[in-house]
Amino acid sequence: MRVIGLDVSRSVAEIAYLENGLLRAGGRVGLRRDELERFAAKLKPDDHVILEATGNTIAIANVLTGHVGRVIVANPLQVRLIAEARVKTDKIDAAILAQLYASGFLPEVWIPDEATQAMRRQVSRRAQNVRQRTRLKNEIHAVLAAHLIERCPATDLFGKKGRAWLSLQPLPMDERLGIDQRLHELDRHRRYRSLSLAGETGQLLWPQSFGLPIRLAASKARTHQQAGTFLCACHAGRGCLGRSPNGRPRPSLLHTCPRSSRSADRGRCHGTQARDHRLARPHA
Repeated sequence: MRVIGLDVSRSVAEIAYLENGLLRAGGRVGLRRDELERFAAKLKPDDHVILEATGNTIAIANVLTGHVGRVIVANPLQVRLIAEARVKTDKIDAAILAQLYASGFLPEVWIPDEATQAMRRQVSRRAQNVRQRTRLKNEIHAVLAAHLIERCPATDLFGKKGRAWLSLQPLPMDERLGIDQRLHELDRHRRYRSLSLAGETGQLLWPQSFGLPIRLAASKARTHQQAGTFLCACHAGRGCLGRSPNGRPRPSLLHTCPRSSRSADRGRCHGTQARDHRLARPHA
């Protein structure tokens, strides 16, 4: 069995081979799909390939998986803690990955399947959409505060009544144009957000093998990110409908229940906090 370490960058990967205790450099391979496929065709069915988690790791692993015995993704932070080299080059990094795996010290991470990857991408896009909308709203509030304009009497500044009030406020022309531009961006993000979780995410990304109704996940969660976390956890076998073995409601395990203890051993109660991403975070 050969152990092959790949130090991956944006466009190339440095190769190191470890076979029968002998380490040798293997040159470089380009990371275009056709170049990777030619490299994969030269590998043996019992080879083990190791690479660190990075932005294009999953795509590389998908190309190599059918040609080798196993593709292993390493946790880059833990690898650096275990084997930080004084002299750091791509060749040395590739060799370190191969040696750590052969010695049994390589900290591995789980490679998600295609359905889980799709869910993560969707949750990430929705979270980014929320951040952008929040930024735009804060910028509009900052403009009003900078010009000593009182708070909007309407409940929602960005609703119909709030916008009518906003259009009557005395603002310089450049600020008025800036607010109109931000409102246009808000409307664009709102149209994206209006796509329902069940209609878009449930039908396109979540397979029927989950065995869970999408509407239930949406009703348990306050945000799309929590709904995605709920389904990811259930798919991974970490949760099921009903109650947990210690009697607590299942939503409390994912912190979607606002009055539930965070620890099974302590009786403290906390408000809901946005820590759901630990179960649905990217592989890196």
